[in-house]
Amino acid sequence: MKIKEESRNYPRAPSEIELTYLLNNKSEEIKCHTKDFSATGLSFPVSEELEIGEIIHLELKIPEIQKTIKTKASVVRNWTSENIKCASVQFFDIDYHDFIFLLDYSLVFNIES
Repeated sequence: MKIKEESRNYPRAPSEIELTYLLNNKSEEIKCHTKDFSATGLSFPVSEELEIGEIIHLELKIPEIQKTIKTKASVVRNWTSENIKCASVQFFDIDYHDFIFLLDYSLVFNIES
């Protein structure tokens, strides 16, 4: 097995994990799926650009093992991929055990046979 080269401190894995998020100044939860994730953040599609620095509340659901991760994150980037608007966020209030889980989980996606 060979692990893919990654320039980040924590590898980002392409995966569609069920995501529910709530903007700090709104009351409506928004559901979507991640485009990718790492132990320190994730990217997901958005209908409109989010404000850089905006705080959002996240809930990730990993159905294969019935795990839910709740954390807060800060918007660090808006970008477009294949004509789809996306936002990237960085976690800042993640439980240590959830961080380790996401680190291990992301490594699984980065192993090539």
